[in-house]
Amino acid sequence: MIDQAADWNGAGLSTERSKKLHVRIVVQKGAVPVGAILAASSALGAVIIRILRFDQVPFTLCTFRAITGIPCMSCGSTRALARLAAFDLAAAFRIQPLFTVLMLGVMAFGIADLAVFLVRRRVLSVQWTRRSVKWLSIVVVVLVMANWIYLIYAARA
Repeated sequence: MIDQAADWNGAGLSTERSKKLHVRIVVQKGAVPVGAILAASSALGAVIIRILRFDQVPFTLCTFRAITGIPCMSCGSTRALARLAAFDLAAAFRIQPLFTVLMLGVMAFGIADLAVFLVRRRVLSVQWTRRSVKWLSIVVVVLVMANWIYLIYAARA
């Protein structure tokens, strides 16, 4: 729920001291469509990985894995991106679940940002309260660690 009386500053953070968690997406005038640019560059990267077959090299591209023998926190992202480029969501999720969900979110936000930009010449912007940023940080750390445990377990299975 968004408190309409909240005082949102230009940096996208609320200056209020509320105990509520606030996150809102607003349409903003006169800004660069960063979401659309990020989604386009991600899609281009996926196509390049797919065309050049970086996901099929016979050796590991991960220095951490080459040295320690265990996958790093982002191991499998290249292969997952190649699977996403081939529209194989199940394989991408099996390879690197957190990265797959992140890329799907980036693409959805990017498409929405591009649509708003083309139709209204405005862009989408995410605004957070300081409390929301704190909780989001905790959730991100927990998700990254859970994903890493999954990657280590999946590599040994």
